[in-house]
Amino acid sequence: AVLGILAFLIGFMFSDRPWWLFAGQTLWGPSSNFVLVAVPLFLLMGEILLRAGLSDRLYKALNVWLNRLPGGLLHTNIVSCAVFSAISGSSVATAATMGSVALPYFNNTPYSQRWVLGSLAAGGALGNLIPPGITFIIYGLITETSVGALYIAALFPSLLVVALFVGLIAWHGVRNPLPKPP
Repeated sequence: AVLGILAFLIGFMFSDRPWWLFAGQTLWGPSSNFVLVAVPLFLLMGEILLRAGLSDRLYKALNVWLNRLPGGLLHTNIVSCAVFSAISGSSVATAATMGSVALPYFNNTPYSQRWVLGSLAAGGALGNLIPPGITFIIYGLITETSVGALYIAALFPSLLVVALFVGLIAWHGVRNPLPKPP
């Protein structure tokens, strides 16, 4: 807040516009861009999914599908984080939500804590890479690049990273067989 006030005062000191015009344009200009409307809506979507219990249902459904693979629940961590980050658009929301949903599943299992927390951290970081994301919107706004073009450009690398995470867990699961809970 102090830096914002300081920047506003310094900008006003070096501006040749009247103070009321400077204040109005400084406060209204960034907030009138329609692209920024998506940022709080992404966060709201993640919160709605968490409160409605849909993130827990997502985790259970993916667990049924992916539990057969070597690595079991660890695959569920990565894929559920990828799906949730595609919905919420935020890596912080993804890590917090899927961490709170996934950790109770590992309470009575002999999974390595390093692999469990590592897969959740890696999956949570996917929120910045998988489109649509808040970082793409802000980057597109700052650089005046098409947000849709950024989404298309990030699609293949994000799917590649998810595939590499799943492949690494499968490779580790084949070399060191991990237990599969019921």
